[in-house]
Amino acid sequence: MENTAENRDKPENQRYIYGKFAKRILSCPDYWCRIDGSIWSTKRGKIKRLKTSISNSGYPTVQIVGIQRKNVHILMLETFYGQKPTPQHVGKHWNDNPTDNNIMNLTWGLRGSIDDVANAEPNSFFPLTNMVDRWFNTQKALGHVLSLSDEIRYHTSKNSKELAEESYLDSKESSDSIGKIRHGGY
Repeated sequence: MENTAENRDKPENQRYIYGKFAKRILSCPDYWCRIDGSIWSTKRGKIKRLKTSISNSGYPTVQIVGIQRKNVHILMLETFYGQKPTPQHVGKHWNDNPTDNNIMNLTWGLRGSIDDVANAEPNSFFPLTNMVDRWFNTQKALGHVLSLSDEIRYHTSKNSKELAEESYLDSKESSDSIGKIRHGGY
C-alpha cells in the first residue's frame, strides 16, 4: 500500500493497542507504531511489542521480518507523517534524546542544529496537531466517549507549538544572561 496521507488516515490503518493510538506501517502491514514510540506486531494473530536494540549511533532499532533493522524514529515519522520531504531531510528529536521516540518529539528537518526549528515557518514542524484535530473531531462526531486522558492529550497537543516556542525563548534568554555574567555585562 502506498504511503499517502489518504491511506495513512483510513480507519483500517488506525487502532488502539493497549489503550494507546497506533497506525499501521504501510510497507509492513502486520506491524504498527504506537504514538509513544513503541513498535508492535500482529503476526500470527497475537499482539506483541517488538524488542529494541540500540545502534552504534545511539538510536533504538527494531527487526521487522523480511526487512533489515530499522531506526524506530524513522519508522515513526514515515508512519505518522509520510516519507521524508526531500533526500536532505532527516529525522529529528525535539529534545535531542535519540531514545525518546514519542511522535510529539519527532519531526522531519534538515541536517544541522535542532535550533533551526525555531526559525521555521509557523506550523511547518507541527503536522501532528492537524492529525490530532482530525482524530479528536472524528471521535466526537461518531459519538465516542473519550477518557479524561484523551481530552488532556488533545489539549496538550494543541498547545505544543506554543510550549516549544516558550521553551526555546526561555533557553535563549538564559544563555544570553549567562553570557553577560561571564563577560561582566551585569
